[in-house]
Parts: sequence; structure tokens; C-alpha cells
Amino acid sequence: MRKLFLTKAIKKYKDTIFIASLYLLTRLPFLGSDIINIDAPAWNYRAKNFYTYLKQLDFSNTYRSYHPGVTLMWLSGFGIETYSQIYKFFK
Repeated sequence: MRKLFLTKAIKKYKDTIFIASLYLLTRLPFLGSDIINIDAPAWNYRAKNFYTYLKQLDFSNTYRSYHPGVTLMWLSGFGIETYSQIYKFFK
């Protein structure tokens, strides 16, 4: 019964599974390498500072200017901080 359900689900979503698998196979080898562009160091610096100010509850310094990249600073700052904390254990 369970195998029949799984087979039907695979047939129903075979296009989605194929596209997701293709995406993962082409993107996984490049994880961990930074995108090289002219302002990547500036964004990394801003993201680190942004998250540092959040941890210190210094909200006035988190404001840079209106920019849609604020969400990027939240996410990348959190990712950079998480990575640096995990890295300390394996150093």
C-alpha cells in the first residue's frame, strides 16, 4: 500500500523532482565559494557589522540607508555569525 502511494507520488511530481535534482546536482559542487563581484567584500563587511550591532542591541547603527539589501544583510549576517561560531569548535 505504501509503495503504491510512493510510486504514484513520484509519477505525479516527476517533473518537479527532476528539476530539483538537476538544480542540486549543478549547485552543490560550488557551495562554499563566494560569488566574485566588485562589491562582495563591502556586503560581507556590512553584514558582519549589521549582525554585531543587532547582538549589542545598538539598533541605531543597523540603519544604513533604505535599500532592499537589508534582508540580505539579516540573512548573510546570521549565516556568517553561525559559521564563525561553528568554526571555533573545529579549529
